[in-house]
Amino acid sequence: VTAMAKHFIPERRVEGSSEMRKVDRPDSVVVVAELENGALIEYHFSGVSRLAGKVEVYGSDGSLLYYLSSHSLYKAEPGQEDISAVPIPQEGLRAVEADFIAAIRSGEPVWPSFYDGLKYMEFTEAVFRSADEGKTISLPFEGY
Repeated sequence: VTAMAKHFIPERRVEGSSEMRKVDRPDSVVVVAELENGALIEYHFSGVSRLAGKVEVYGSDGSLLYYLSSHSLYKAEPGQEDISAVPIPQEGLRAVEADFIAAIRSGEPVWPSFYDGLKYMEFTEAVFRSADEGKTISLPFEGY
């Protein structure tokens, strides 16, 4: 995991008051990482870019583009000249919190699992360590 982070706005007004508070998280984080299967992945998280929220996935079997602001999904399959819209069914969509509570009440397995959550937090820690230390961080961390 290799990451860089930058603060563009050092202070923000506390909502509902005139008090200014120091910002402790960066406005922009760029991450390049190698997945367990050898694929490379690139993330750019921004708290200041407007209407830039999108997720792009490119692979040998096609491409997906998801735009957060419009909740719209597009795909391109091999040989296709342009992208085409993919309908997103509204039925069955639920909040993460509601799914978690329902799983506990029903005794069903919870997703993500504790292990998946641990790996996510390990990745997040590696991002911030890399940005702070200016070097690549290897996973898994020593000790597990």
